[in-house]
Amino acid sequence: MYRLDGGLFFGAAQRFLDELAEVSTVRVVVLRLGSLQMLDATGALALGEIISSLERRGITVLLCGVQDDQRAALQAVGAFATLADEHHVFTTLDSAVEHARTHANRHIGGDGFTPVAAPQ
Repeated sequence: MYRLDGGLFFGAAQRFLDELAEVSTVRVVVLRLGSLQMLDATGALALGEIISSLERRGITVLLCGVQDDQRAALQAVGAFATLADEHHVFTTLDSAVEHARTHANRHIGGDGFTPVAAPQ
């Protein structure tokens, strides 16, 4: 889980992209945008690249707390299209975490993901 605070512009986005490039042992990443105060077009593009890069590596990306102005910027640059599923955008952290657990409870089977029963 990553919480983005302050502003996401090109320079900051590049550092974040470099950090996420190191992520390899997870199946799901939750990006919390609720505290992100500024997202310009270059930041939105970079965030789209981050999402696309993670998804290509088989890491599911969930977005949480997307504000209206952020949503507009992300839609304008096509960043939402890089998500594996259009339903991977959540309004609350609880709902994002619950969905992340669903993904995390899967393990790789012969031809893909096989669900694992949740502990009782």
